[in-house]
Amino acid sequence: MVAGEASPVYPFVDGTLLTQPIGAAFATGEFNHVPVISGTNHDEYRLFVAEDYDLSGHPILTSAEYDTAVNALWGGLEPDVLALYPFANYPFGGEALGASGTDGIFSCPARNADQSLSKFVTTYAYEFNDENAPPPQSAFGGLLTFPLGAYHTSELQYLFKGVNFFGIPAAPLSSKQMRLSNAMIRYWTQFAKTGNPNSSGEPVWSPYSALTDEFQSFVPPKPVVESNFATGHQCSTFWDTF
Repeated sequence: MVAGEASPVYPFVDGTLLTQPIGAAFATGEFNHVPVISGTNHDEYRLFVAEDYDLSGHPILTSAEYDTAVNALWGGLEPDVLALYPFANYPFGGEALGASGTDGIFSCPARNADQSLSKFVTTYAYEFNDENAPPPQSAFGGLLTFPLGAYHTSELQYLFKGVNFFGIPAAPLSSKQMRLSNAMIRYWTQFAKTGNPNSSGEPVWSPYSALTDEFQSFVPPKPVVESNFATGHQCSTFWDTF
C-alpha cells in the first residue's frame, strides 16, 4: 500500500495504530521511550528548489522571479520572508529561496522536535554541514544555477558508502570527507549497538539539552559542537513565533 501512495507519504492518524499526531505525541511523551538520533542538513531545501525551478527550465535569476517564488512557497508570509531573506543578500536566487525553505520547513521544526523529545528520552541532535558534499551531477546534468551545499539526502553517501539517494554511484569523497564519513558510520553503528553513539575514537557527542541548545555539526574532517543553530536558521527570532 505504501509503495502505491503518491509522494510524499504522510502518517495517517487512524485512532488505532497512530492515535494522535506526531507533534502531540512528542509534546506529551506518549511514544515509545528509546534513545533517538535526530538531525537535518544545513541546506535541505536547495534540492527542492533545483528540482522545481532549475530542472523545469525556470531558474530564479531576478528579484521579481524570487518574489514570485517566495509567494508560491510562503503565501501570506511573503513580506516577512522577503524582509528576512532579501534577494540582494544571496549570490543566487536558488540559495535565497533555499534558505527560507530550509529554516521554516526543516531546521526549526526539527529543533522543536528535539526540544520535545529530549524532555523524555536521550536525544542526540546533529546538523550535516558539508557545504562541498558531492552533488548528484548525473541526476541534474549540470543544469543548476547555484550550488546545492549540504542538500537534502547529501549525508546518505557518507553513511552508506558508494550509493546516494538517487540510487546512482556517488562521487568520490575527499580524504577529509572520508574522515567525516568514518566518524558518522562509527556514531551510527555504536548507537545501534548500545543506544549511545559515543566511542573512544571520535569526538564526544553529548545528548541534546534545550538549556545549551548544542548540536553535533558534521563538517569535514571531523565533527564539532555547534552552538549557533537557532540563530543561523532564524528559529527563535522568526519561525518559532507562529
